[in-house]
Amino acid sequence: MSFTEADEWVAAESESEALEKAAEKFPDAKNIKLTRDEDVLDTWFSSGLFPFSVFGWPDKTEDLELFYPTDLLETGYGNFSNMSNSLLFVNIIHSKVSCSFCRYYFLLGLSYDFHGFNFD
Repeated sequence: MSFTEADEWVAAESESEALEKAAEKFPDAKNIKLTRDEDVLDTWFSSGLFPFSVFGWPDKTEDLELFYPTDLLETGYGNFSNMSNSLLFVNIIHSKVSCSFCRYYFLLGLSYDFHGFNFD
């Protein structure tokens, strides 16, 4: 069997689920060894760190004072509450200020296919 590196991947919420998926995907494999991808950073977490990492936090820089909190969060309905809650908590923890991290929300519409699945 010939396959590319991308064919070797399985995505799962637990190690046991990943092992099951790998066994289904590679039924001829004798010993399946799972390796967790080391280059994964949660999108919501990394989005929350972005303003701090580019504006000089933890130092109180002019850029941080000028640009954070920001004015606008652009997101879709599908992940609005998860994204905004994550960013709000990161803001409260890192800036020690319990205020919103942005003034306005720009909500994008969702596109659905014929079967009702969205593309967010």
